[in-house]
Amino acid sequence: MEGGRGAPLKDEELPYMEKSLSYAHALLSPVHRSHIDRHGFFEGTPGDYTTVCIDNKACVFVYYENGIAKCSLERVYNDKKSEWKKPISCHLFPIRVLNGKAGYIRYEKIPECDAGIVKGIKEGTSLIEFLEEPLRRRFGDDWYKNIILQLNGVQK
Repeated sequence: MEGGRGAPLKDEELPYMEKSLSYAHALLSPVHRSHIDRHGFFEGTPGDYTTVCIDNKACVFVYYENGIAKCSLERVYNDKKSEWKKPISCHLFPIRVLNGKAGYIRYEKIPECDAGIVKGIKEGTSLIEFLEEPLRRRFGDDWYKNIILQLNGVQK
């Protein structure tokens, strides 16, 4: 995906990423491994970190499987080599959180997500339902239950 900066990171996510790095590193292409070895995997300043991208495109943690871009951090988690899945901003994507903890959420419409949106419509799954796990992870169970009630027209 084209873009200037990588995924936004919370300061407290960096140690988890560092801990998963050796396992993730093995999944990456030589170009991505070399980039991480020379430049690291994040950039920015406290409170404003992002993952590093190569040539303003792929995050350094991307690997390809059958032509599909996947997250090596998530793979490490799925392989039970880490207890931490991936940065919350990645887990929530294409939902973006704005303005701090309470904040606002917005859907970032990008062509790469079109097939998923079509599939969701076909299967009757909303984006909020599809992103249940990361939304609960970010905002908690009560918030998620309330948003589902509101979407169904039920006032609390």
